[in-house]
Amino acid sequence: MTDVNGNDITEEVMEENKAVEAEAEAVAEEVTESATETAEEAVAPVEDEKPEKPKKTKKSKPKKEKTPLVYNREVVVSDRWNNIILIALVLMIIVGVMIYFLPVNRVKRLIKKGNEAYAVEKYEDACKYYEKAVITDVLNPFAAKSLISADMAASNGEEGEDLKKVITGLEDYKERKGELVIADENVPAWTDFFLMSPEIFNGREDAEILEMGYEMLNNPSELKPALANAYYEWGEAVTAENYTEACDSFDKALAFSDNAETYKAQVNEQVLGIIESLKTADEYDKAYEVLNRYASVINDAEAVKTGIAEAEALYGIKVELLSEVYAAFSPYYESVKDTPLKERVKEDTPLFGMIAENWEKMLMIDGSEKADTLAFSFAADAYTYAPEGFKEGFTGVGCGLYPYGDRFTREDGTEGTGYYFYFGEYKNGVRDGYGMIFIKADVSSYMAFEGEWKNDLPNGFGASFECDMYSYTSLAAYRRVTFGEYKDGYENGDMTSIALLNEHPDTYFKGSYKAENGAVNPVEGDPINYGIVDPIPEGYKLIAVLASADAGYDYIIPVYVLDDATLGVVGW
Repeated sequence: MTDVNGNDITEEVMEENKAVEAEAEAVAEEVTESATETAEEAVAPVEDEKPEKPKKTKKSKPKKEKTPLVYNREVVVSDRWNNIILIALVLMIIVGVMIYFLPVNRVKRLIKKGNEAYAVEKYEDACKYYEKAVITDVLNPFAAKSLISADMAASNGEEGEDLKKVITGLEDYKERKGELVIADENVPAWTDFFLMSPEIFNGREDAEILEMGYEMLNNPSELKPALANAYYEWGEAVTAENYTEACDSFDKALAFSDNAETYKAQVNEQVLGIIESLKTADEYDKAYEVLNRYASVINDAEAVKTGIAEAEALYGIKVELLSEVYAAFSPYYESVKDTPLKERVKEDTPLFGMIAENWEKMLMIDGSEKADTLAFSFAADAYTYAPEGFKEGFTGVGCGLYPYGDRFTREDGTEGTGYYFYFGEYKNGVRDGYGMIFIKADVSSYMAFEGEWKNDLPNGFGASFECDMYSYTSLAAYRRVTFGEYKDGYENGDMTSIALLNEHPDTYFKGSYKAENGAVNPVEGDPINYGIVDPIPEGYKLIAVLASADAGYDYIIPVYVLDDATLGVVGW
């Protein structure tokens, strides 16, 4: 705490104490010295006094006269009593001065002045008096309590710092003296002082301060409820970042609570959250460890144990499935990762992408029993995998299974969702860099995308694929690629679309359209001008016509989309 001039009040008070002590010692020394001299004079031997001899004159000789001894002794005795009285008075003054400057009396005066200042709402002045009192006698609980109360009333923000200073003073005292003994009559006041901590701190700091008080005051029961609450808050605050520390805090909350049932329900909820987090992180051994630690607290511990076992089994399936996906994608990724996608998009060879063998592998993986088992559980936002381990904040090349579309209910009553696979680069746990996705439409068709990703979304240049190896609506089997810029998963800008029909394997059909955040306008003019003679299906619009320069209009591919469609990467 500092005064208005920025001076350190603690140093000022210490200097003032030294000055007062020096002054008191000087006064006492001076008075003692004076009294000693007076006393020595008072007890010195008395000799007969001889009168002065009158000066001789030429005319006559002086007569010898004797002073009466009795008269002179009476005078001396009177002086002695005066000196004795003076000594007594001086000694009384010395004792009074010493009593006045005793620390206990100085503390009383400082507290009184602080109370007077507090009563007239001069809280900063009250703080100064109380702080001087604390420095003078660190064992005085009333000075300590008053200081913190004045800090709070002054709203100076120093109550936390001053509370810690008081505790530090107690610890220093114990270190100097070898022990800290609090008088029994002061324990209630010190207990009230430590109970001020929850008003200032919470969680860890509050718990640590309260436990110091609990030990210093020899375990007063009045502190236990506050300790239980502080440790629970501590555990709750660190659950996500350090479950071990959280569990230790919950243990203490239960131990300090006089009625453990008060916290059992709350701890049960927190512990279940910890177990779920460990399951999501695939740390099943730790999940079992926490379960066993709180078996008496957790509601229906057997059901929780079953849940851990099921999640562990799914983890085994996930590793098997995604390791197959990684093996299917990685050869193609390794072959193209050093060549920008724009350079690989050529009009004469537009149907680039994974070689047929790899796509066929993915058609076998997508829709497999393992994939469906995972998709119909989806206990996490996504199932991810990397050979070196996919932990939180993972950066590198990995793959994952992601949900697609709304959840639905199967015939057996279980719920599931569509899904797609991703393979590519991650940064800090999200998709960022170059990546590809694959989604199976049916046994012979699929959709795919490869391109640039940012913030877990397709952003930048990319290409979308559609492939039907046998048939596609009323058309013969075909493959189509659409490339251009993407923004947050949606087509955005000039898009080029090129298709290849299996019945004309050497003829490419090309067209283009413009999109803005996925929205596309229909082609301008009458469709007949583009060779479209059939009516446009109801609810659809024609956005492009893919044609071959070599074939003229004998072979064209119309591109229809729903009236309210937004175009983008599958899943967006």
